[in-house]
Amino acid sequence: MNKRNGLARRWMIRFLVHWMLSILAIIAVFWLGFWYCTKMHPVWQGDELLYGPLHLLEEMAIPFFGLYAVVSGAIVGFFQFRRIGNGLWEIEKTIQKEAVDSGKIPEELAELNLKIQQYQLEVEKSRQAESEANQRKNDLIMYMAHDLKTPLTSMIGYLTLLSEEKGLPEDIRKKYQEIVLNKSLRLEDLINEFFEITRFNFTHMILEKQSVNMTRMLNQMVMEFTPIFQQKGLTCKTDFEEIEVFCDVDKMERVFDNLLKNIANYSYPNSEILLSLKKAGEKGMQLTTVNRGKTIPPEKVAHLFEQFFRVDSSRSSETGGTGLGLAVSKEIVTLHGGTITCDSGEERIIFTVTLP
Repeated sequence: MNKRNGLARRWMIRFLVHWMLSILAIIAVFWLGFWYCTKMHPVWQGDELLYGPLHLLEEMAIPFFGLYAVVSGAIVGFFQFRRIGNGLWEIEKTIQKEAVDSGKIPEELAELNLKIQQYQLEVEKSRQAESEANQRKNDLIMYMAHDLKTPLTSMIGYLTLLSEEKGLPEDIRKKYQEIVLNKSLRLEDLINEFFEITRFNFTHMILEKQSVNMTRMLNQMVMEFTPIFQQKGLTCKTDFEEIEVFCDVDKMERVFDNLLKNIANYSYPNSEILLSLKKAGEKGMQLTTVNRGKTIPPEKVAHLFEQFFRVDSSRSSETGGTGLGLAVSKEIVTLHGGTITCDSGEERIIFTVTLP
């Protein structure tokens, strides 16, 4: 606001200076004329040729000056606004990426020109980010279409064997049935991820808050993930304080589920996971997760919560996801008025979730 008022004040001072100069100029002309007519060549006689006009001008001096002040003000204002218009035109050409010499834009409009250029850069960055997100989405859909086909083909092959080979030993038959079951579960996960993409793009989350014992919820979720952790030899240590939180239970379960899945997928085998739940303020909470895994570069940490972003560009059929989990988690936490952050270094990954 102060900068805007400063710009208007400069233009007003510029206008008043030019206007006063024009009035002083006509006063100077009058004074010179009066001095010339009275001192150098008196013409104040009735039979003089200039007597009539000069006598009339003397009698009408005050109305004449008033009229001159209005007309000169209009003329000065016209040229002033024309200068502003020309400057704005030059700025518009600059925005359109046409060559403009820096001297063409008036000094008074330089600040406005800079702000418009900054706005243009922000719009361009937004468009680029949207384009990159769409490209990542298209790539993931292509990859997932391939991943859908892979377990389906395998399932068809094993089911064909089970159907045609009646004399298969029982242990082999059970092994094939277990493989088919695992592949079908993986297929279900991928289909759910397709629905996740649709929900993320076309619905707006509405929170249904209630009081929940966060300690009990997290203990239960850790217990549910224990078999998954054990498959990679992961041990989980918890340090939970007793905390009641007012939140949307289902959506916060989704946040913690996404975090635990990431920990399971990207932790080193036979490593340790640390989970800490502490109070934050009177009614808030802070959950911190620490696991050992490949260090995430800072430039990738900055994009970690963007939709369709995956740290590992080389996809795995077992762990490859849509890249929506952390993006959805951030949206849920933000709707609760909280924050979710990530820090990585020395082969450690730390997530922090804070709710007010």
